[in-house]
Amino acid sequence: MNPDAICILFSGETMSDASPAGQKLFAEASGTFRTDWEKLRATLAPHFPEIPLSPMDLEDTISLSLPPVTDGLFQPLIIESHKGQTRVLLAREPQPSLLAAPTSAAPDTRLTLAADLSPCPTWCARQGGRVVWANRAYLALRPPNCPSSKDGEIPSLFDPRLLSDTQMRPQRLSLAPQDNQPERWFEITTTRFGDETLHHAMPLDEVIRAETLQRSFVQTLTKTFANLSIGLAIFDRDKRLALFNPALLDLTALPVDFLTSRPTMLSFFDAMRDIQTMPEPKDFKAWRQNLLSINSTAPNREFLETWSLPGGQTYRVTGRAQPDGTLAFLIEDISDEISLTRHFREELGQTRAILEHLHQGVALFSPSGKLSLRNAAYDTVWPSADAALTENADIAQAIAGWRELCAPTPFWAELLAYTERRTASPPEMCLLHRKDGRLISVVATRLHGGACLLLFGSPLLPVRAPKEAALTAP
Repeated sequence: MNPDAICILFSGETMSDASPAGQKLFAEASGTFRTDWEKLRATLAPHFPEIPLSPMDLEDTISLSLPPVTDGLFQPLIIESHKGQTRVLLAREPQPSLLAAPTSAAPDTRLTLAADLSPCPTWCARQGGRVVWANRAYLALRPPNCPSSKDGEIPSLFDPRLLSDTQMRPQRLSLAPQDNQPERWFEITTTRFGDETLHHAMPLDEVIRAETLQRSFVQTLTKTFANLSIGLAIFDRDKRLALFNPALLDLTALPVDFLTSRPTMLSFFDAMRDIQTMPEPKDFKAWRQNLLSINSTAPNREFLETWSLPGGQTYRVTGRAQPDGTLAFLIEDISDEISLTRHFREELGQTRAILEHLHQGVALFSPSGKLSLRNAAYDTVWPSADAALTENADIAQAIAGWRELCAPTPFWAELLAYTERRTASPPEMCLLHRKDGRLISVVATRLHGGACLLLFGSPLLPVRAPKEAALTAP
């Protein structure tokens, strides 16, 4: 064996024996390393970048011959492995120290070590895409069954054709999933020098995952907005229309080409004013100024108006500034709601008018026991001076007040038990003797929903529960 030959024996990743040249190699190596194999690899990496990350990566019985990348300085590096024992043999020509830079253009050992330990995959390729050097992060991306791990060649994990035109321009590329692992994404920057190219890959898995979630969220919002019956218009920081949904077209009657031209906020409302899909403001100048005053510097500032249009429709328009400077407007057709409210008010007014024309006193107590409705005849029967009997009194307070004004009778106890649902049957119609000498008839009945209705009248005007038939003449 050549006396300058380096021969080192490893048991696992620990050096067990070495030739004098091998011992000198280890003695000249500087730096802190976790294992002896890591020290060997850091020293030989500038010349043999294909050296395995660990002898554990080798098959049980294998012999590798790794060619050097520094021509004329070394013979191939021989690595033999058998049952956990590894021999590294390097026969070299008489040359300066292995730790010295092989050529003036070759990287320093420390720089090579820094590149090798970088968490970002880095590799160097020659014309045609053949990889001549790669760091640990790149080699860790190799699939377990990669055939190149047997012959020492570094596989090209990314298609060289996709990297040929990316000079100094980052490009996103992915690695196909392996062994049920997710797809890996990288942003690769390529730099050329001579006939070689240096590639740096920045992992983008988290960025791609975040972008995918964002796109999914935007698609979900878009589908939701598309199905809304409320018109949506979102204006960006420059107050130009950035987003709208189909309902906005139906409610505003604005042409789609106008909306897609991204009009300004003022142009948008001016167009609605021109076609009378918004009412004419009394003071248009002040109205526009109020519209412009909605901005992100006043987070509680809100635009809220109800528009009654010439065609009979009623719109509720709401605008609010967002923290990022955008403005969102909602236009809702509330014509049915307004019509229903008006109809309900008309019916309620008619009911009130009918009650006011009745000679009997009417008192309606809600399911919670509060006096919710009474008519003028009730105030005649029970004077309004008795506030406990008129002002939002509950049934127990009212019964106590009525009892004070009348002669004793078991009717009040029966009525209280009925209103508190302790008995199912209403008490019989009773003739009350007031302390002022007047006689009053009273009847109670429970309505649908739990409300209780009491009718008070003169004995000359008999009172019947609504569910009973009218009296017939004797």
